[in-house]
Formats: sequence, C-alpha cells, structure tokens
Amino acid sequence: PEPVDGTAPAATPAPEADRVAEADATAPTPRVPSPAPVNVRINRLPTIGDDAAPETGAEEGTPEVAAIRPDGEAAAEGEAPVAEASVIDPGAPAIARNAVEFATADGALMSVILIDVGLGLPSTRALEAVGAPVTVALDAGLEDAPRQARRFRERGYEVAIIPNLPAGAQAQDVAVSLSVTLEEVTDAVALLDSTGSDFQTDRGTMAQVAAIASQSGLGVVTYARGLNTARRIAQQNGVPSGLVFRSIDPNTTDPLAVARALDQAAFRARQDGSAIVLVPATDPMVAGLAAWAEEARASEITLAPLSAVLVSG
Repeated sequence: PEPVDGTAPAATPAPEADRVAEADATAPTPRVPSPAPVNVRINRLPTIGDDAAPETGAEEGTPEVAAIRPDGEAAAEGEAPVAEASVIDPGAPAIARNAVEFATADGALMSVILIDVGLGLPSTRALEAVGAPVTVALDAGLEDAPRQARRFRERGYEVAIIPNLPAGAQAQDVAVSLSVTLEEVTDAVALLDSTGSDFQTDRGTMAQVAAIASQSGLGVVTYARGLNTARRIAQQNGVPSGLVFRSIDPNTTDPLAVARALDQAAFRARQDGSAIVLVPATDPMVAGLAAWAEEARASEITLAPLSAVLVSG
C-alpha cells in the first residue's frame, strides 16, 4: 500500500553484480545526427517567429541567458532572438557592413524588395514563411524608420532606404536631407528610387545622391529609363548599382498574376545574370511570393539579398 505521507518506501539495495548488469543494459546508445537538408538554390533564413518563444534546447536547471543586441542592449522578455552579429570593420562600406551572410552560388541571382504601400510592413513571421533572403524597403520619412531598419536588420534581412527628399530640392537641399537620414538610419545597404521619379529624373539631384552614396558606401537602385543615365552617374562615382526590372502592381490580388510576374523576373535574371523586382508588402503578395518560392519556380536561379546583386554588377 502507498504510504500515507506520499513518500515512496526505500528500495532494497540490489547485489553489486545485478547493479552492474542493469547499468550495462540501460546505457544509452550513441545517436548519430542526421544531416540537415540542403537547399542549393534558395538560401533559407533561420526561424525567427514574432510571438512564439524560441526553443533554446537548455536542460532543466540551466541558467537563462538574455539575448544581447549588437548595440549591447538586452532583448526584451518574449522578444524574438536577434541574429548574432558578425565582426565587421566599422569603417567598411555600408553595403558590406550591413549585408547579410550569403553563400554565393553559380548562376543567375534574383533579388526581391518588399516595399510598403501604406498598409504597413510585413511581420517577421510572414517573412519567415517566404524562406528566402528578401530585402525590405523603408521610407526615410517614417517617424520610426531608424527603429524599423534596426529591427529588420537584426532579424536577418537587408534594408534599402527610400530618401524623403523635398519637392524641387536643389543639390544643397538633397545633401542636407540625405545626410540627416543616413545619420539616423545606419542599417541600410542601398538607396532606392521606389517610383522612378524620387531622385533619378533630375540629373543634378541624381549626381548629388550618387556622391553621397559613394561617401557612405551605399548602393543605388533605379529604374531603366532611356539611356539609363542615372545608373551611369552612379557607376561613374564607383557606386554599386542595379535596375528595377519589374514593380508589381499593389492592386494585384490574383496569385497567378504574382507568380507570372516573378517568373518573368526569373527569366530576365537568367538572361542578364541578375534581376531586381519590387513586390508590395501586402499579405496577398507576401503569400504569393512564399508559394512561388516553395514550388521551386526559381530552380534555375538563386534568390539573393540586394547587396549580392548590386555587388555582382
């Protein structure tokens, strides 16, 4: 019968020989870890769910260790863990300092830039579902642009900045505005002309943007226009640059239309060696992008972060 106080009765010690035999029988069999699956085309990112608590794998009794951000601050309780920062020369160009790790692959590269269209930016959980190193474009005019840039960069995504330049700005105005922006947002890899008329339509403005990008070590992304004067100005200043091949209409809700646009961008990448496509950061678009990547439609290209495409030239 069970003791009244709930304690188990003491066991009668077994003979020494029995104890040795029992230990041999119960000894754990060494486990050989199975090799992790390798995807040679889509460079997948680590799991970084927004709300779910990370699985640390710590055994019971192991003291908790707070995640430390690259700036030295401890992560808030319940916040997703931040990616461990690589040791990079602080004097390196921004496009190298803020680039995510990427295993360069042979063949064509395709970079997808998710851009806010006034409906908010995607959560890191939604980006995780894409399973590819997408780039997030942030409007420098957003009040919390510096915080958002740091948030995405810490979670393993590159950031492009859309300059918030005053209408009809002169060269000096552009210099002052961009200087203030880049002092506040320090996690970007490139400046993006999101519409083709943010800064590239005026030669003087473009020259000023290229000069500042060169000094800061940023890349520049513009649209193909005429003789591509904007890109030539960037190249003359030694700035890594790229052209937007396709910008998907934010009003598109048909998943097949999204897939066709991405297929076209992949086809261009195979022709030219690389391609950049802008995708609105809406839920249907992000879901369509995730489905397209999951179905391996990019089997002949590699989805790559923006920095890799710009540097490859």
